[in-house]
Amino acid sequence: MLRRLVYVSTAALSLDQPDIDAILAQARRFNAANAVTGLLLYNGRNFIQALEGAPETVATLYARICADARHSGVVTVRDEPIADRDFPDWAMAYAAARPGAGDLSSLLPASLPHELKKMFGALNAA
Repeated sequence: MLRRLVYVSTAALSLDQPDIDAILAQARRFNAANAVTGLLLYNGRNFIQALEGAPETVATLYARICADARHSGVVTVRDEPIADRDFPDWAMAYAAARPGAGDLSSLLPASLPHELKKMFGALNAA
């Protein structure tokens, strides 16, 4: 059994590209070592992230994420058991939203539930 957890949060005002790079490097190391997959989208102000993995591992990682001072206002938007991963090959995919970039269809897996596609798309459009 696997768990998928999706959350949104607000980036710290001082967050810049080197901070994003550090977040991604740390996430990719941890995720690769702990069989966690997912996607992080950042629109310059907010994050939305999907995490997939063993339930205990996702819970431990999420506790660390919630305590991270580089963002605040962490809200769980989806937390559910899943049979299969939607991001099986992504230790941590990343996308920076860009105004006018359109939808994320080419990035998001076809198997991702429609509601999650809408959430990622809404943050991309914001």
